[in-house]
Amino acid sequence: MSVERQWPPCVLLSLLCFLSLVSFSESDEFQVLLKIKSALENSHTNVFDSWTKNYSICTSFTGIVCNFNGHVSEISLVGQKLTGVVPFDSICELQWLETLSLGSNFLKGSLTEDLKNCTGLQVLDLSSNSFTGNVPAGIWGLPNLTKIDLSWNQFQGSVISNIGNAKTLATLFLSGNQFTGELPAAISKASSLESIDLSWNKFSAEIPTTIGELKKLSILNLRHNLFSGSIPNSIRSLSSLRDINLGLNALSGEIPASIGFLAKLNSLDLSRNNLSGQIPASMGFLANLTSLYLRGNKLSGQIPASIGSLANLTSLDLSHNKLSGKIPASIGSLASLTSLHLWSNKLSGKIPASIGSLASLTSLHLWSNKLSGQIPASIGSLASLTSLDLSSNNLSGQIPASIGSLASLTSLDLSSNKLSGQIPASIGYLATLASLDLSDNKLSGEIPSSLWPPNSLDFSNNKLSGEIPSSFWSLRLDRFNFSNNMLTGRLPDFVTINHYNSKMCNEEHILDVVDSTISEALKEDAIKVLGIAIHCTAREPRLRPFMTTVVQMLEEAKPRS
Repeated sequence: MSVERQWPPCVLLSLLCFLSLVSFSESDEFQVLLKIKSALENSHTNVFDSWTKNYSICTSFTGIVCNFNGHVSEISLVGQKLTGVVPFDSICELQWLETLSLGSNFLKGSLTEDLKNCTGLQVLDLSSNSFTGNVPAGIWGLPNLTKIDLSWNQFQGSVISNIGNAKTLATLFLSGNQFTGELPAAISKASSLESIDLSWNKFSAEIPTTIGELKKLSILNLRHNLFSGSIPNSIRSLSSLRDINLGLNALSGEIPASIGFLAKLNSLDLSRNNLSGQIPASMGFLANLTSLYLRGNKLSGQIPASIGSLANLTSLDLSHNKLSGKIPASIGSLASLTSLHLWSNKLSGKIPASIGSLASLTSLHLWSNKLSGQIPASIGSLASLTSLDLSSNNLSGQIPASIGSLASLTSLDLSSNKLSGQIPASIGYLATLASLDLSDNKLSGEIPSSLWPPNSLDFSNNKLSGEIPSSFWSLRLDRFNFSNNMLTGRLPDFVTINHYNSKMCNEEHILDVVDSTISEALKEDAIKVLGIAIHCTAREPRLRPFMTTVVQMLEEAKPRS
């Protein structure tokens, strides 16, 4: 006696729905992929060569990943030279699709409302293409979306008015477009956000105070927009924040002292705004800070001594403000510092000798201040220094001989000070020096014969005497100025090379110096001159011919009579 098993109607209905989905997947996924191939394939890419019926979708199709059920879950075709218009209507027929990555291609067109049908989508990366138009509002309602990257396209409009609907969104990258409008207060409802990059757009108005409710936020980049108003105090609540970049906006008011309580902060960039007031001493509490950029504001008062507590700081740029007072000696405690830029302020007093303790420093720019006194001899301890600019100050006394210990130095500018005495012979030890400017001082005595001049040399407006060392004239000098001194002797004849237009040493204009009507008989001579020009324009100075050699070559290239 047989017993026939009866299935409940609800179970049968669910089974039929499942089988219909499987049936669609097996029969139509291949056709959907062929539509994508047809829309994006071109002669410059071979990424679709494997997209044929002869290969397995899951194991052989380039850029395709399947889930454990054998359905397409990821399309990743980043940097494959794709062109054309993306068929989002077809793509969203792939019901198991979770990741769509088409970044760094040449795709165009706009995003269509079809994207709202990609209900399983978690990651959407269309960065670095040529998409245009507005972003459809429905995209923010995708229930599983965790990352969207539309950066470096040509999108426009008010894109994030509905951002509050993106409950699962963790990463929002929209940089490098033409988006406008406000950052809505409703952004606080996108409570899963961890990274926001809206840089290089045209967002405006004030930064909403509700941004302080994004407790998971670790990266906030609003650089190069039109944001105005003050930095909201609520930012102190973002305890997970590691990087803040609000540079190149129109922010005003004071830097909130509450920023000093963001214990995890690694990088702070508030440069090129209209911020005023003093640098808060609370910044000294940012123990994990590696870079601090406050350049180009209207900050006043003294540099707080607490800055010296930032033991992990590698870059400090407070330049182009209205800072006054002395450079705090505590700066010498920043053992990890590689770049110190305090130029164009109103700093006074002496350069602290403690700066010589910055063993990792590669760039020291203190120009255009009111610094006085002597250059500290301890500066010669900066063994890693490549660029030193102390110009346009009131520094006096002699150039310390210890400068000759800066073996890595490529650029030295001490111009426009009140330095006196002789140029130390130790400067001749700076074998890597490419630019030396000692102009507009009170230097006297002879130019040391030990000096091996760099490509750019300016000793003008001093009280130097004696002859210019003859060794100078066998070098590859690109620029030199000895004017307004008391130097004697005769310049060598090769200086007349200026008669040959500078275009001869500019690869872009080599053809400009050749007469288009030149006769066949003179072609050989013209080729010689072109050869000289090519040698003169070598990218590396060490590959250029000696100037005396150039003159000789030009003499030999004179047209035959």
